[in-house]
Amino acid sequence: MNLIKDGDRAIIGHDGIYKIMVVKKGKHASFAKHKFAWDACIGRSWGHTWQIQQGKLEKLDSNEACGESVVSKVLDNIQSGADNRNAADLSEKGQNLERECIMEMREEKKGEELIEKIARGNADFESKTRFTQEKFVRHKQKKHGGRIEILKPSMNLIVHQKLAVERTKGAYFDVHEFATMIAMANIHANSKVLLADHSSCFLSGAILSKLKGGSGELVSVFQGQLGDSPPHVPLQNYEFPDEVWDQLLYYPAKSLGKATISGDFELPELKDEDEDLPPQAKKQKTDTEDNKREEDKSRISRRERQEKRLKKYSRAVELMKEKLECLIIAPKHHPLPWLFMLLPFLKPSCPFVVYCDKKEPLMEIFNKLHERKSAVMLSINSVFERTVQVLPMRTHPEVHMPGNRGYVLYGISVL
Repeated sequence: MNLIKDGDRAIIGHDGIYKIMVVKKGKHASFAKHKFAWDACIGRSWGHTWQIQQGKLEKLDSNEACGESVVSKVLDNIQSGADNRNAADLSEKGQNLERECIMEMREEKKGEELIEKIARGNADFESKTRFTQEKFVRHKQKKHGGRIEILKPSMNLIVHQKLAVERTKGAYFDVHEFATMIAMANIHANSKVLLADHSSCFLSGAILSKLKGGSGELVSVFQGQLGDSPPHVPLQNYEFPDEVWDQLLYYPAKSLGKATISGDFELPELKDEDEDLPPQAKKQKTDTEDNKREEDKSRISRRERQEKRLKKYSRAVELMKEKLECLIIAPKHHPLPWLFMLLPFLKPSCPFVVYCDKKEPLMEIFNKLHERKSAVMLSINSVFERTVQVLPMRTHPEVHMPGNRGYVLYGISVL
């Protein structure tokens, strides 16, 4: 059944602001400075809206879950002005309630009651237009409403949540280019994909979601040395089964340059960590062991990890020798060396996609490929989307939006 269970990963939030958390029975969590216990939602269905009241979750019905219901309740008995010509921007002085008083009422009163108190405590609130009052109430609802949705993680939700967090840190990636790259690469459940992803595993997670249930495989070229493993902690939010994890292969970029030139692939050797220690250090380590059984178990687990890593390396080498069906590159640096290092491992008549936050590097790649006659149907694309507010006498694009969404180079390889 599609119910929330103890230990599940969940995406919680409201109005476009979401966080990924783990549901734990008997534990408390916090969202937008509202603390709550998980117990009430365990065993219930995903996708419901909950009200945080005195540290507990209360399920809302479909009518109450709509944010506009709060707006109508708060403004039901409040008058509005004809225009805002007499409204003054009083900043913090325009609120009669102190911050400490508001924080105390958050623990005692329901969301709409607190928002109504804040609205009535705002100077000149009744002289503002109804539209301005509605914007004010919606803003306070996000801050003090204490409403959250508990959603089951999916590729769409995880990507939007992660990219929103990365964008606040100055990241260059955007969900529109993300979707464009996945579509242009023509990825399906049986695809053999070669990927160079430097975007916190966003592309790796999306591609594995596409490969789920099929016979496809993903070879991830990561920045590291021979014997290392790529950081795949962000992929745990997808909660893939073991079959999908087996479809993920990897190989270090530092060892791939030599293979591109000579065709010889290096593989790590299986060895015990104690082999590199001098004899005196080995004896000292043995003498100081308190529990040899635990040491043996840890040595066996290390050996198993090495064997699993070697298996993924070997399978990745086999696929690169056979050549793969599509190539996606999203580096943080100049993409030209990455493309010409990985292009020999792509089959003819197969698509490749390169992302860059600037146009000039892609134009350089475009000219190089055209000179070498290595690809056809070359194009450089940019996705531009802007949300427009449509209201009577107030139709205009949204004021805040990212200025640069990056560019995508697309082409099909030839012999």
